Amino acid sequence: MLFLYNPPWEINDFTERVAANQFLISHENIVEAIYKLYFDPQRGRPKRGALSTTKPGNIRRFVKVIRQFELTYDIYTMSAQSILNLLPPEFDDWKKK
Repeated sequence: MLFLYNPPWEINDFTERVAANQFLISHENIVEAIYKLYFDPQRGRPKRGALSTTKPGNIRRFVKVIRQFELTYDIYTMSAQSILNLLPPEFDDWKKK
């Protein structure tokens, strides 16, 4: 849903940031973690501020953190919840929303 909330001919920032990184988009657990953090099912769109360039824990920061994690953890076999539990405190507000 994060990649399909706008018309198909428009590229959204989630598509640009996540789908462009094959290591992210090809692992269901990472996509599920992104969905849990950033998608608002009531609005059918990303949560407000998820695409921000300055808000702590935004999608750009998530991609950077996951890239760091892959050096130490086998994130591709972890559950989405395990990935969410590893995230630093800057992501706590996203987990609560």
